[in-house]
Amino acid sequence: MGGFWKMFIDKIAPGMILDSSKTPYISSKRYALNGPTMGTRYSAIFYSSRSLDIEDLSTQLQAAVDEVDDQMSPWKQQSALVRLNQTPVGTNLKVPEHFGKVLARAQYIGSASNGAFNMAVGEAINAWGFGPHSRRPHPEKIRVAKKPCFLTGAAVLFDPVAGVARRVSDVQIDLCGIAKGYGVDQLCHVLNAAGIKDYLVAVDGEMRSSGKKPNGRSWIIGVEEPDTRARKIAHMFELNGLAVASSGNYRHQVVLEGFVSSHTMDPSTGSPVCNNLNAVTVIADDCMSADAWATALLVMGEIDGPRFAETHGLSALFFIGDQLDQSVVKTGIFLNN
Repeated sequence: MGGFWKMFIDKIAPGMILDSSKTPYISSKRYALNGPTMGTRYSAIFYSSRSLDIEDLSTQLQAAVDEVDDQMSPWKQQSALVRLNQTPVGTNLKVPEHFGKVLARAQYIGSASNGAFNMAVGEAINAWGFGPHSRRPHPEKIRVAKKPCFLTGAAVLFDPVAGVARRVSDVQIDLCGIAKGYGVDQLCHVLNAAGIKDYLVAVDGEMRSSGKKPNGRSWIIGVEEPDTRARKIAHMFELNGLAVASSGNYRHQVVLEGFVSSHTMDPSTGSPVCNNLNAVTVIADDCMSADAWATALLVMGEIDGPRFAETHGLSALFFIGDQLDQSVVKTGIFLNN
């Protein structure tokens, strides 16, 4: 459920800072755009040596993330997600192209992660007060929701040729663990189509970069330490033509009967994740995949998460333990940073 463990870039959005761009520019002009989306903001820093219609580009960037939100938001009654959840089990629903792409990737990562990433957690998310229906936990709904989900991601069948999807069981689908990442990928699509090669884009804390800054330096990303008491940078690394996303259990919490619970659901129990892993950051080729894998590894926990990442060649940064006794585990690219 990426984005709650924020990372920081060049002073364009609240909680985002770290791109050292105060050095002289080399014939390229720096641009910074941002706007509202998915309950947070998108942001884009880019450089170009040619004239640009910034107003039109800003409109295109906003439209790109709005389209993702309009199709995948559980808060919008006309979204493809809500319509799929309302369609009778076993009945095909024609879905938009972007929605289909995210469904397909969610199914793939759900299967590859042995169900740790799972679309079928919508009922649990709502019951625990993190969904659109209530902002407080509902004990009776929690009792009903406390059941294992489809652990292979097979709660929905999607036919990419026909462009139709159908639920195979009476579950509620949720795409919040992957949609922001796809929104970032769509921002990249807009900039690529405009011929812009050097950029860093983000939706909340999910990011993707291309090229470098005019001075030849890479984009520098800072990862926030998972600490509810203060905001400080715990790790810095270069992001070169890749995407990064994170998921954590120390923000977006609810309290029920004296126990603090996080927003990320464990599909095997229908309850919030309960392990000793505070946060995970993942680097991948695209942000949709980084987003989903960050959620999956957080669900796996402090033992199985790092082991799975190492075995399957994932680049991940794990923060394990409480705030007073915390350790860091790195795999893949992070071993070089």
